[in-house]
Amino acid sequence: MSAPIEMFIMACQKPLMFVQTERYESVCAFVDSHDIALGGGCLAGFREWLMTQGDTWTNLPWPFMLRKLVFPMLDPTGALSDAESKQLVLALERSLAQYHHCRDSGGLSAVFMRYHQWLESHPNEINNERLARIIAAARQKKDGGVALSTEGTPLIEG
Repeated sequence: MSAPIEMFIMACQKPLMFVQTERYESVCAFVDSHDIALGGGCLAGFREWLMTQGDTWTNLPWPFMLRKLVFPMLDPTGALSDAESKQLVLALERSLAQYHHCRDSGGLSAVFMRYHQWLESHPNEINNERLARIIAAARQKKDGGVALSTEGTPLIEG
């Protein structure tokens, strides 16, 4: 296990050693800020890995995505009770360990391949728009014309 991930997991286990409160929001801020300070490589693919743990696509950042996974019926941006916060810190600890195991065993490319497969198996408006762009780009290249969206606006400038 890498030193930064070990530190992130320890921050979940003993938050008061790293932040002033045991709240989920504080632990997430610590983890996210240290990941950014270290160049963003420690948690590269974590959001995408989290996406594959659920059933629906979302554009939420990972702290809110985890909240949605643990408490699907609650507003992911709403206030948390102390019990909910504690449960989320435990879920973050487990998720970080599972993500890191996945990344260690197959590499970052395996994480993104799994995410790609997940996207392909969960059709939605985002995938449909992406697919429309790919098809339009292929037609534009083949026909030499301008690719248009379903609304008639150019998809690709050129």
